[in-house]
Amino acid sequence: MKSPSRMYGVVALLSLLGLLAFPAHLARAASVGPSGYTNSFDLQPSTNDWATVSRPGGSNDPYDVDTDVNTNGVSVNIFTNPPIANAGHPPGILANATWSSTGLYLQTRPSSSRYTMLLGKFQNDTGTNATEIGISYRLTFAGNAAVEDTNKGTRLYYSFSGATNSWTNLAAFNTTLTNGSYVMSTNLVVNWPYGTNLFLLWVDDNALPATDVANQIDDFSLRVNAGDVPGLIGILNTPAHNTLFLLGATVRGTVSVFNGTSPYVVQFWTNSGSGNTIFSPAATAATAPYELNLGALSAGTYNLYATVTDANGAGFTTNTLTNTFFVVAPMAVAITAPTNGATFDRLVNVIGTATVSGGTDPYSVQFFVDGVSHGSPVTSAPYTRDFGTLSIDSHTISATVTDGRGWRSNSVPVIFRVTAPLGALFAPVSGASLFLRQALIVSAFPFAGEPPYSVSFYTNGQFIGTSSAPPFTTNLGLLPLGSYTLRVDVADSSVPPQRVASTNIVTVVPSPPLGVTHAVQVSLDGLGAKYLEFFLTNAPAEFPNFVRLTVEGAFTMNARCDYDISETVPNHASMFTGRPVFQPAGQANTVHHGFNNNFPGSGDTLHASGNPAVPYKASMFDVAHDYGLLTALYTGKTRLSVCELSYSDTNGAPDLVGVDNGQDKIDISSVADVSGTNIVNQVSLLIQNLTNEMPARYSFIHIAEPDITGHASGWRSANWSNMVRAVDAQIGRIMDTIDAHPLLSNRTALIITADHGGGGVLPNAHTESFHITNYTIPFFIRAPGIPPGADIYSLFANRAHPYTNRTDYNTRPQPVRNGDASNLALKMLGLPPIPGSLMVPQFYATEFSLSVARFQGQVGLFWDDEKSEYILEASASIAGPWQTIENGITTNETARVFSVTNAAQMPLQFFRLRSLHD
Repeated sequence: MKSPSRMYGVVALLSLLGLLAFPAHLARAASVGPSGYTNSFDLQPSTNDWATVSRPGGSNDPYDVDTDVNTNGVSVNIFTNPPIANAGHPPGILANATWSSTGLYLQTRPSSSRYTMLLGKFQNDTGTNATEIGISYRLTFAGNAAVEDTNKGTRLYYSFSGATNSWTNLAAFNTTLTNGSYVMSTNLVVNWPYGTNLFLLWVDDNALPATDVANQIDDFSLRVNAGDVPGLIGILNTPAHNTLFLLGATVRGTVSVFNGTSPYVVQFWTNSGSGNTIFSPAATAATAPYELNLGALSAGTYNLYATVTDANGAGFTTNTLTNTFFVVAPMAVAITAPTNGATFDRLVNVIGTATVSGGTDPYSVQFFVDGVSHGSPVTSAPYTRDFGTLSIDSHTISATVTDGRGWRSNSVPVIFRVTAPLGALFAPVSGASLFLRQALIVSAFPFAGEPPYSVSFYTNGQFIGTSSAPPFTTNLGLLPLGSYTLRVDVADSSVPPQRVASTNIVTVVPSPPLGVTHAVQVSLDGLGAKYLEFFLTNAPAEFPNFVRLTVEGAFTMNARCDYDISETVPNHASMFTGRPVFQPAGQANTVHHGFNNNFPGSGDTLHASGNPAVPYKASMFDVAHDYGLLTALYTGKTRLSVCELSYSDTNGAPDLVGVDNGQDKIDISSVADVSGTNIVNQVSLLIQNLTNEMPARYSFIHIAEPDITGHASGWRSANWSNMVRAVDAQIGRIMDTIDAHPLLSNRTALIITADHGGGGVLPNAHTESFHITNYTIPFFIRAPGIPPGADIYSLFANRAHPYTNRTDYNTRPQPVRNGDASNLALKMLGLPPIPGSLMVPQFYATEFSLSVARFQGQVGLFWDDEKSEYILEASASIAGPWQTIENGITTNETARVFSVTNAAQMPLQFFRLRSLHD
């Protein structure tokens, strides 16, 4: 048997629109039965029957009512409130319609709106398709008479859908009367199908006079004057058209029957295959509910319809629409290559392949490497992706498939490893020199091969020890002057083990004076040390200037940003002040700067918006400027203007050291948002100053890359590594400029570090200060007197490797932090540390020196005494007698400071340090 076409079924349904009652899809409404509907409003009506809303606007709005009602979103959906109960008789002026609990009527009397709307909702329950209806009600006007606006007043509209732009005006009910009582009525020829809605909409204009009259509606009646009896209808309820069933699910069909003469006989017809028009009988149902159980079908496309015959099979017959449904296998995607546990050489491209089953084509397969999407989706078989060469490490590949119906399925990840022959880096490099009283720390950095590793250390042929877990380091301590032969053997866990070894000769030499006259401090925003270390290990030729820094100066890839905050502005505040962001546990409330806002307001300063217990937070620019040094600041983010503004001519502290150089601590400044290749222009500003005849003595430049690219593309992305290469080129320009200038060459301390790393918990972020890739940063020092190739941690008496630990501010010794950089620069310039700073690194020294400085109105003595081996003495004569000073000495880590009060009024004094061992 051929089924009725679905298009024919649609036409038939439209011609019988409303003959079927679908309560779930109709608005709740008052029932109009065979005897009609009346309401004298003795009770407050519910929203299901009568509802109200007002149109925003005012009484003087120029508008056409018919147009406004149909073009401004008036639909049944906006009517959510019933007429408001009010004891007034008449009720007062309100925006919405009211129900008088005293007079028992509905009233509109608009105020503070363009017009008030009252909606009546009705459903045809007469059993006929209405062809004529009668509407009547009593309309009474109350209150002071007032003139209605022309062509406005009160108007009535009707709609069968209640949708926007569906309202037809009933001219018989339009009125601009304002007094009296009238029975309003009309008969209306309609096509109101049984079981559907009719909506009546009263619109009462807010007239221009200050007070509208009250329009009171009572004794409402709606009746069906004439109608046709609806014919026999059958509806195939389930399965709905285009329903999708998973393979194995039970498929059931159900039919609803309306009108005609019971009992009914329902015959189900089915076939399979898209476009197949030949149907076979599936089952017959003679009692409600009329159901069909097709059971579990094989995967495919199916069609189903039913015929309905009334009078127990002897009467009229009608067809339902034909519904198409589908049975599909559950969709799955599987990685077939590489296999789980596979290994690849790092020079070999990794090829991934996925297979898809179930679902509905076409398919789109998205591949992921280590949880990050790789390339665009593959949309045709074979589903293959060339991932290129990957880094030495364990990796995961997974895939997600999306089918033609939008279903998604994820594969099980495959874990594999990329390996290479065992290699290792060693420090210090052969030929390196260490200064006397600089600890000799020997380190190995194995890579590739098969971890875990075993590292053995030898000095001058003598076995020192073996380490089987990182960090692979041994501290030989302070050695006498002379040459030392260091041998390091590394073995991995391959079978048999791979081995590499290195023999390096280093020399311990006397410590020369630093001779630093200029300092250039560089902050590389977001330069994570974990990534930079990998780049320099695996592709050193691509980053020649960072390699220069490791060869020509001291460095570490294991410095730290602030303990609590790994964001740009708070960490730069720490670099400027030498203070942590927050108060460390158990330490004084005057230790921290307290500025933790990474997006400062335009007028914020570190002083006003930071730790209130420290009204003024001195910076390295205070010290350098007040001692007469020319200073310069270049930032790549306008957010860092807070640092420039904090030390401006209005917010900087008075200069009480020698000649008054003013409150503006920063002589040259450039604050801008600089990204991408524009960093070239920013560095050019620094170089322009450095090539002057009188370059700034203390310069600070913040380069916003690679943080900006990290947020845009991810810290592990190719774009990010390319941006680090671009930054590398700018570092080379700075070093070349320093080396070419006679005032700067061999006289400049170049200090480079970062505010934070990145790509920790999220690949495009760095706010989680607990993650190792966020808190681990590099630190470089290139300056006269700094041993080339040295581990920075071997330079300082009060700093030690944190290994992988985050390390809070109460741990001793502290790790090198970005907050050390400014005090380190001041130290190398021969200046005192920043007042109030906590982070003060101390070089190992061959002798102790006592320095005198005036700062902020006081004379201060400062010296380094890591082990408290010296005491301060004073005398009025250089010949003595000498008296020990025990009070008034403060300590910043290993630095000691003694402030002399009333220095201008005190007699001549001499001070000296005396060893406790004398």
